[in-house]
Amino acid sequence: MTPSLFVALFDDAAIFPPGNVPMFEAVRAHLMSLESSSAPFIGPFVCSDARLSELQASLGEDALQLALTTSTDHYPAAVHTVLSDPRMTLRSVEIATHDVLVPVAELPESATVYLELPWGAQPDLPLGTALKLRTGGDTSDAFPTEDQLAHALDYCVGQDIRFKLTAGLHNAIRHTDPVTGFEHHGFLNVILAVQAALNDAREGDLADILANRDATEIAAFVAAMSDSDVDRVRHYFRSFGTCSTSEPISDLHELRLLGKARK
Repeated sequence: MTPSLFVALFDDAAIFPPGNVPMFEAVRAHLMSLESSSAPFIGPFVCSDARLSELQASLGEDALQLALTTSTDHYPAAVHTVLSDPRMTLRSVEIATHDVLVPVAELPESATVYLELPWGAQPDLPLGTALKLRTGGDTSDAFPTEDQLAHALDYCVGQDIRFKLTAGLHNAIRHTDPVTGFEHHGFLNVILAVQAALNDAREGDLADILANRDATEIAAFVAAMSDSDVDRVRHYFRSFGTCSTSEPISDLHELRLLGKARK
């Protein structure tokens, strides 16, 4: 395994719950992180269409890469706002919708459209789009079970669908939050489950991997991944939004899984 497994894996969703960092503070922290040793692992700054003007006011003369969250109604106008501002480079558009028949605007080749559909949907996505899966929230029922997530990951791999995850996935290993009691998936568990799906494992085996709480064992399996394994997994698992990019990176340091990232 090489640290390229984690390159641009952590999208910076600091302004979203439960972080709720004020916009100006979040933007400054994001820009500072891009000057740090963690920079290779940090993805775009995530912002909703409703807060674009606030983001623009906070940027000043600085620039950043953006993951835009929006709805079908606001999608065209929000994309136009971003593309009209040279300080923002659009990397993804995440659209919450009940209908896969979303018109895809003309976007830069570097930008991906992610459709967030009701949990459990198994859509035929429009060509060139990807899937956004929600893995947490403010209530316990917002967190999919191991079986539900295993089924979704297996479906994505089987149908050649790229995906990103969002919410609840702040740490490397499956765990129970000591304050809320919510069951959080671990992003290393997800990585290993995708690898297993690529190797034709059964959904039950994927669920077992997602439920594993043995940090030493999980880190050893991840460290043993080949460059080919890494490339295949990241073809599907593109990134996940986290209200703290420092927490997952700190976990990786503690598990001794980070070295010098490939560019």
